[in-house]
Amino acid sequence: MDSFEDDNEDWFYNTISRYGHLLMYDLLSVPYIVTPLSKRIVLMATKSTEGRHSLVLTQVPRKLLMHSVEESGRCKHRDFSIFGGINLEEEVLEVRRSQTSDENPRFFCLLKGKPGLTCYSLDNNGEFVWV
Repeated sequence: MDSFEDDNEDWFYNTISRYGHLLMYDLLSVPYIVTPLSKRIVLMATKSTEGRHSLVLTQVPRKLLMHSVEESGRCKHRDFSIFGGINLEEEVLEVRRSQTSDENPRFFCLLKGKPGLTCYSLDNNGEFVWV
């Protein structure tokens, strides 16, 4: 029985070693609009498997920004960090960031079925608030 367990451990180790650079990252919902705000910060409009829409402000994992295989192999930061988000009733058709200060950024959204633009801001608690 020990030999079988050792073989399984060897196979598992060899598989991870061989495919260690695969970029597999999990998000809770499928992003359909991605708006870069800086080198590492992105605003995403997402849709869940249940059909719910949301805006999510995230930080891109450092591992995705590495320039070489060797450099990325030493990086343990593989997860998206979520700064804030809001659930929406409508689908987001387009989102833009206003040219205001970085302290309280504002985002203008064109929502399906709503006339005009909807403006959101991120407060100090990481919550999106309607402006």
